[in-house]
Amino acid sequence: MRIKQGQDPVFKDRVLINNPSFPGIQRKSGAGKWVGAALLASSLGGAGYYFYPTSNTSSQPVPANPVETIAAKPSEVKEVKPALKPSTHKAHEPSKPTVAAAPQPNTAESLLNKARGQIAKLRLTSPEGDNAYATYQALMKLDPKQAQPILDEIVGWYVEQNKKLIEKEKFSEAHKNYEKLRELAPQHSSVPKLFDDILLALKHRIEVQLSAEHVLLPKNDSAFAHYQELHNLAPEQAATQQVLQKLVAALMSKVKKQVFSEHYLAPKDDNAFDTYQVLLKIAPEHKEVKEAVARMAKRLHTLATQEEKANKLKESLETVHKGLKLVPEDKPLLQLQARLEAEKSGKKAKN
Repeated sequence: MRIKQGQDPVFKDRVLINNPSFPGIQRKSGAGKWVGAALLASSLGGAGYYFYPTSNTSSQPVPANPVETIAAKPSEVKEVKPALKPSTHKAHEPSKPTVAAAPQPNTAESLLNKARGQIAKLRLTSPEGDNAYATYQALMKLDPKQAQPILDEIVGWYVEQNKKLIEKEKFSEAHKNYEKLRELAPQHSSVPKLFDDILLALKHRIEVQLSAEHVLLPKNDSAFAHYQELHNLAPEQAATQQVLQKLVAALMSKVKKQVFSEHYLAPKDDNAFDTYQVLLKIAPEHKEVKEAVARMAKRLHTLATQEEKANKLKESLETVHKGLKLVPEDKPLLQLQARLEAEKSGKKAKN
């Protein structure tokens, strides 16, 4: 498109370059010479920015004079590589197989410390494999002298527990503790004394109950109940035999009162029949007991006969059965029993 000179104020003084390569283009004025140079420099700078951009994108002032740019030769351009930092990543090494440490052999000192720790936790005989007594046994094989104090501590604990049980009159539990201790340390000097303490405590309790006439009642705390415990512990001990004689005398005194009051079969827990049964249990061969039981059998025969005459066959048979419990071979009672059974059968046949 051709621009008219008179109408284009920007290109009014445009540059005319006298160059053989561009005929027809002439310099119009001297001022245009400098304008053309500035435009040429600006064009060259824009081209350089396009092909060779710099890191700083901010606009720079254009120099007043043309800047001659010398392009570096391709061979002289060196590639700048970023410096490589040393890697901090460690190369993966294959894991080594873990080898279990060989068990250390037990020493006397280690076993001693172990046993004391178990005693502190009251692991005296349990759990299995982790208790003071098992450790004591292992220590005995290495050093019997150091093992002895461990056994003493175990025995001492049982002795203290038994003292508390005896004070509470829990003689059966005290006896169980004694049996356990006798199993663990049969030769220990404290074991016989523990047994004697239980016997003395039982004997004392029986004497107290006899003095209070608590011969048969209360059932779990009577002289008879504690005598049974004593007899189970030491049937042949002299102390047991002494207590037996006192108990028999107290029971004979009691049964005489019951017979005198004609409490042969009643009331419950306080009648001659029950008392005689106890006497037969603890002293079946005692002469006075056998004689008293024979007399009781005769009284029951008399009572059964009276009930028969009163036409109380059922009650009469029950009385005969109780008499036979005391004296199973008593002939008068056996004859009365047969007659009562016949009468009972005859009545059933009539009905």
